[in-house]
Amino acid sequence: MSYFHDDQTPSWGTIARILKVSEEEMTRVKKNRNGSEGLPRVYLEKRLDLFQVKEDWPAFMDALGLLIYGILLFPQLEDYVDLAAMEVFLARKNKGENPTMAILADTYYSLNQCGERRRGVLRCCTPLLYLWLTAHLFQCKHRTVSPVEDFKWSWIPPMTKEEWVHKLDEATEKSIRWYPPWNEREHVIIKCGGYPNVPLLGTQGAINYNPELTMRQAGYPIITPPPEARKGIHYPKIRHAWSNPIRKGITKKLRSCGVSPKYRHWVEERVKTVRLPWNKIQPRGPDTQPYEVQETLEVERLKRSLDQTKAEKAHWKRKLEEALDEVYHEKHVNDEITKKARAEYDTWIRKTVRSYPAGSNLSEWAKTPNRITRDRYP
Repeated sequence: MSYFHDDQTPSWGTIARILKVSEEEMTRVKKNRNGSEGLPRVYLEKRLDLFQVKEDWPAFMDALGLLIYGILLFPQLEDYVDLAAMEVFLARKNKGENPTMAILADTYYSLNQCGERRRGVLRCCTPLLYLWLTAHLFQCKHRTVSPVEDFKWSWIPPMTKEEWVHKLDEATEKSIRWYPPWNEREHVIIKCGGYPNVPLLGTQGAINYNPELTMRQAGYPIITPPPEARKGIHYPKIRHAWSNPIRKGITKKLRSCGVSPKYRHWVEERVKTVRLPWNKIQPRGPDTQPYEVQETLEVERLKRSLDQTKAEKAHWKRKLEEALDEVYHEKHVNDEITKKARAEYDTWIRKTVRSYPAGSNLSEWAKTPNRITRDRYP
């Protein structure tokens, strides 16, 4: 179940019970910064240390959760946990609501605010945004199943602000990793309810994103420019729309991260409209030729065929090794049975010779064991 912010923040009495303090103390320590009520980080850390000393681990985990949600996942002000972040934590703790959508909404909302104002501070989960950014800008030689593992094997050095500006400025269509291997999925949500796109609701506000712009990250080509977003989103309508998410991808078998010329023209016009902070789109030289959709589909088909061939080869190699092991085992068992039978036969011969009466007809005696041994040891 996804979390939806509804502007109903928890009461300070609820927070006081979680932190095991009186409401009078909570009234004394709470702050109001920039119109947002919350608690200083240092106060929550003191409660965390106290719970650790007392070994009150349930209360310790609650205080730690408030810090993680307020400082890492839903930051608003530096070293400050506001009531909106506390609300998300309580929704997860008490109702099991998933905060992923709210994290994504705050990320898009903050990026949009900074983009419109041409300045500002990102108020979102920047570690996750950094993982997403590095996963698409830096190449990883290992085939990983997680963006965290991807980051580990990419060996990204610390970079200054100027180096980041240069890295982003020199990024080309071919240098970007549109489709990391860990991002493969069969279905993509393309819209919700009556919206032509996907509305998101976070702690900072509501925003919608057009999934047509992210199809390349899911391994599908972009064929046409996205439709214009609808204005005037309301919170209740968004919550209702998410009861009917519409997915796409059943009929798309081949993966591709290419684009059509029509979409490329839309991007160029969009760059001119929003006036991005560089003078012109980078020239399309021999090294920066755009991906063509059909070529990308063919390359992807060949890659899949190669992967399937490798998998089949590994399968039959494993079967051969298992068969050889079985043959070796059977041979070993047969050798052991033969040795045991020979030992039993030799023992029987010695006992029979010792027990045969002296002076008896040896030829008559020899016929008996031969007949017996043929029956016992064919």
